[in-house]
Amino acid sequence: MALTNYHIHSVYDDGKDDLEAIVIEAIHRGFKSIGFSSHCPMPVENSYSMKYEKLAQYCQEVRILKSKYCKLIQIYLGLEVDFIENVISPASPIVLFQQLDFTIGTVHFLWGKDGNKVYQLNTGTDAFLKTVKEGFHSNPAALIRTYFASVRRMVESSKPTIVGHFDLLKMHNNGYIVFDSDTEFYQAEVENTLKVIKANNSILELNTRGFYKGTSSEFSPSESILRKALELNIPVTVNTDAHSRDELDSAMTNAYECLREIGFTYAYALIDGAWNPYFITEYGLNTEHVYHPTILSEGANG
Repeated sequence: MALTNYHIHSVYDDGKDDLEAIVIEAIHRGFKSIGFSSHCPMPVENSYSMKYEKLAQYCQEVRILKSKYCKLIQIYLGLEVDFIENVISPASPIVLFQQLDFTIGTVHFLWGKDGNKVYQLNTGTDAFLKTVKEGFHSNPAALIRTYFASVRRMVESSKPTIVGHFDLLKMHNNGYIVFDSDTEFYQAEVENTLKVIKANNSILELNTRGFYKGTSSEFSPSESILRKALELNIPVTVNTDAHSRDELDSAMTNAYECLREIGFTYAYALIDGAWNPYFITEYGLNTEHVYHPTILSEGANG
């Protein structure tokens, strides 16, 4: 059994711990491989992104640690990159220049309906309600349509390795205060977007953060979306979106149990420089052998 995690933040962005402290903790907890994914610098004001002047230092330090601890753990260099139309994407020059091992593409910002201002989606319930009212003229359907269209454009145009927290839109929608995610309209947007992820060979992230922080009763994406992903045979990887070393494996056991109950046989991990499927076990992944679905019985996701 081995653990992997490719969504990890540090003092370079909005995380709490330095890189080496995180590496040492990951070794102590038995991780096979980890990937750092600091928020990429971007020209839109926010409280979480790395500063431009820190980017080269961040990349250099990850590479130094990768070499220093290579006999104990595999370390990979990544960035979590926002997609904002005509502003930044996982295919922006600043990203490609770093020669990363992987990218996590996410949508935290949307252009409003009038196209003259971007609105952040993850700053709190009051701000979310203001975004719906001001940015989308109190039309939740317009917000939903714009969000998923943005995710689709991100995947099609910049092909991130991983699509992060797919249904971020529900983050401040507890109790369906703005929209009902069970409607046929919402589910159609979800399914259309999953099909684009499948067509472009991106990996879907199962993000445990909302669950272990107590802000959600389910993972991101939700179980219903994961079931659709299984039907479409979309690769899935489990990440904790850790902002401290204590969160490296938070709710991972729960996540793998959830995947197994849904019907997933394997999940993806970056091992020995390549993304491959590995058997899901009770406590993580069996990384001794790459999963080969062609030699297994019917019923596996693959």
